[in-house]
Amino acid sequence: MRKRPIPPGRMPPLLIAVLGFGLTAASLDASRPGEAPRVAIVAFGIYSASPWRGPLPPQYRQETISDVRFTDMPRLMEQTDRIEARACTRFGLEYRLDNRSAGEAPPITVRVEHPRLAGPDGRTSTIDTYEVPSGGGLRYTGFDFDAPWTLVPGAWTFTLLYAGDVLAEQRFIVTVAPGVTIPPEGCIPAVA
Repeated sequence: MRKRPIPPGRMPPLLIAVLGFGLTAASLDASRPGEAPRVAIVAFGIYSASPWRGPLPPQYRQETISDVRFTDMPRLMEQTDRIEARACTRFGLEYRLDNRSAGEAPPITVRVEHPRLAGPDGRTSTIDTYEVPSGGGLRYTGFDFDAPWTLVPGAWTFTLLYAGDVLAEQRFIVTVAPGVTIPPEGCIPAVA
């Protein structure tokens, strides 16, 4: 996948994978080798911005039209599966991995099915996938509407998979009001 240069002061649209700090490894049941993680969706909807922590490490596969970055755990602003796309809006879901401790592998795959997105570089996509660590605790994954081409209405489905098996799924219906735009300066990410 070709990486695009990022203009100064701008960030590309992002699928966000966040390492959460809600549970500690000591509080988790140990898993047996080969056992699939137990996943529970604990919240979903519109989330606050949170500081960037860096790109998805290179050992995790990424097949996306957008870059995937780690952030701090965002705060749920409104629990809903109906998302009105507005400039700089973040939506997604929090999930808990109950039988994993830090550092366990293989990773979880996140698949995001969405209406056709067409990036400024000419690439298009209706399905994006990326891997995230499978260590236990509270996690977040989602999407930021932070470029004009990301403001696309329709059904968006986030699916968490392990070894090809569906662990959890959350569907959203995204609407875009007429006249919604992204500010010329783009969406400035929160700073740590």
